[in-house]
Amino acid sequence: MKNFYLMVLMTGFCYSALSQEPDSTLLQNSNQNMQSEDAQTIALLTKQVESMTRELKNNTENINMLMASKDLDAQNRYMIVRQNLENATNAYRLLHTKIQVMKNYPSGRSFEPLVKELGNPESDKLGFRFDQKVVSLVEDNVKPKKKNMASKIYDGVTSIAKNPIVSAIPVVSPAAQLTSSVMGFLRSTSIMTDDVDQATIAKMENELNGYIRFYNLLAEANTEFDYNLNIQRQELGLLQRNLYDQVRYFAEKVGLEPEARGDKESVDEYLNKLFLRLDQNYMVNLFSQFEQKNRSGNRVNYDQMLITDEGNDLKDANNRLEEFVGLINQLEFQYSKHNRYTEQYTEKIKAALDEANTTGVTNADTGSKIKTEVDAAQTTTDNEFRNAINLDELSKAKKSIRYTARII
Repeated sequence: MKNFYLMVLMTGFCYSALSQEPDSTLLQNSNQNMQSEDAQTIALLTKQVESMTRELKNNTENINMLMASKDLDAQNRYMIVRQNLENATNAYRLLHTKIQVMKNYPSGRSFEPLVKELGNPESDKLGFRFDQKVVSLVEDNVKPKKKNMASKIYDGVTSIAKNPIVSAIPVVSPAAQLTSSVMGFLRSTSIMTDDVDQATIAKMENELNGYIRFYNLLAEANTEFDYNLNIQRQELGLLQRNLYDQVRYFAEKVGLEPEARGDKESVDEYLNKLFLRLDQNYMVNLFSQFEQKNRSGNRVNYDQMLITDEGNDLKDANNRLEEFVGLINQLEFQYSKHNRYTEQYTEKIKAALDEANTTGVTNADTGSKIKTEVDAAQTTTDNEFRNAINLDELSKAKKSIRYTARII
């Protein structure tokens, strides 16, 4: 019996030992699982921290880039204003000078000697002298019976033909004036004597019509050329007045405070005086002082500069440059018009010569030779005008202005 109890007790211990072994394994497995989960959490947190660090770094770099780009944008806008206004100062002066030269240019200088000779009744440029032609025509057609009457008529006609006052009338054709004076003298004479009749006078007038037609065409060409040039001078005067308004506005915006124009002071005189003060040196000093006032250490606060009162004035001056460039374009247009006027003048003189050849006033060879001289006068005029104006200089100055860049 004692042995039976002992066996029961041993069996109980065995079962107890077996039942305790799985509990210890579970605990160990649980600890291992917890350690694995912690490691995963730590790894995940580490990745998140690293990601946030990278994102923070990127954001910092982006912010720095944005700040730098803001400063760079302000600097770029400021430099556009500075360069534009410095270049515009030179362009203003150039435009003023070009207008002055064009307005006062003697455009007919190369044509004048030739045209004056062609229109002179005493010249033989066309192969004859018109004053002698008129006297010969009277002598051939008027035959007074009385010698004393013939002498009076011939002397009277010769006196009119040689009268320097009649030959030098600039407004109308001297040849037409000479013809009118001679025919008027003959009509007056016909009242006093039967030796001169109206039919004879009409016949002579008809023979002179071809000559008068040439001289009238030449006079019309001169009149039209002078008229066109006078109108252009008026247009250039208006252009200069618009430039005056622009320059005064510009000077005020850059702090020059221009004086008022005197009652007897012309626009030319006023601008000449103003440009002695308003030049590139003035502008360079202006911007240097402006930058110095807005400097902190080695850094210039361009963004702040553009919103100050002085900066706003400079932006206003810049933003009106497009109107100024429009004035340059107008001068370029006037330049082209001047060349067109000389071309038209040349063509009208040559048309008068063609008419003279058609009516037999002159021969083809003489007309062709004179046309060559007219073409040479036009070429000389255009070349001298181009050199005097030097429009390329102004066009280059215009290109240096970024006038479409409006700075806000």
